[in-house]
Amino acid sequence: MKTFYYNKTKETLYQVNKQKAERLFNEGKTIHVKQNNANVNSVWIDFVMYKSGEGYTFEKALNTWHYYNPRNELGYYPQFFVRSV
Repeated sequence: MKTFYYNKTKETLYQVNKQKAERLFNEGKTIHVKQNNANVNSVWIDFVMYKSGEGYTFEKALNTWHYYNPRNELGYYPQFFVRSV
């Protein structure tokens, strides 16, 4: 599991795979999603955060992300991050 230090909020984020992200999302944790080619500490590109209590299912949140975010330069695939595992 990769660990990243996120400078904007001064916290450590852990990269997880899709299955683990879905399990943690269903447990009520906030999932941070970013394009696969984007830098984690980019000034211009921020995470999209989803939490299960906001009326989203994991599939709906992921479909929303896929509709608005994929770009040729930044990547077409999501990376999932959580604050703690």
